[in-house]
Amino acid sequence: MRTKVIALAIVAVLVLAASLVLAQARQGRGNLPKAGGQGDEMGAQWMRLGPRIAKELGLSQDQIQQLKQLRDQFKAATEQARTELQTKRQEMVKLWAADEPNATAIKSLAAEMDVLRAQIRDAGVDHGIAALKVLTPDQRAKLREMIKNRPRTGMGMMSGQRFRQGMGPGKGAAQRGGAGVR
Repeated sequence: MRTKVIALAIVAVLVLAASLVLAQARQGRGNLPKAGGQGDEMGAQWMRLGPRIAKELGLSQDQIQQLKQLRDQFKAATEQARTELQTKRQEMVKLWAADEPNATAIKSLAAEMDVLRAQIRDAGVDHGIAALKVLTPDQRAKLREMIKNRPRTGMGMMSGQRFRQGMGPGKGAAQRGGAGVR
């Protein structure tokens, strides 16, 4: 009986640790593009310019091209850091999956990941400022109104898909439209 309780406790700890690692990896994916992938570009998701937003802001074709060029420059400038971050996420999963996870190694790797996230975040801020300079004063005012009136398109940590519907009864992956953890 005692052996079963200990085994269950170990399994519970491993499940908790794995969920924390997955949550950390998902958090990174929510804000940072995977290498070669799409992402929010650290709060600058409005610059991914769907046709609706471009139309609402009244962007010219020249402005759209300038913003696309800035986005491409951002992706190129952060590609190495994004690739390294993805590699470190995989390393983190392995560290947590070890028979005896090494807290020092996990903390050290987490600190390295934080540095990479900060680099990408800072590049995202610079990208966002440069993109704002492409807009006219009237377009910037319109954008501010759009951000105020549509929190999910706003800039900031809580603006992502993951936080809109919350958790709790009836908020499982199927109800959120996903097949698993977001």
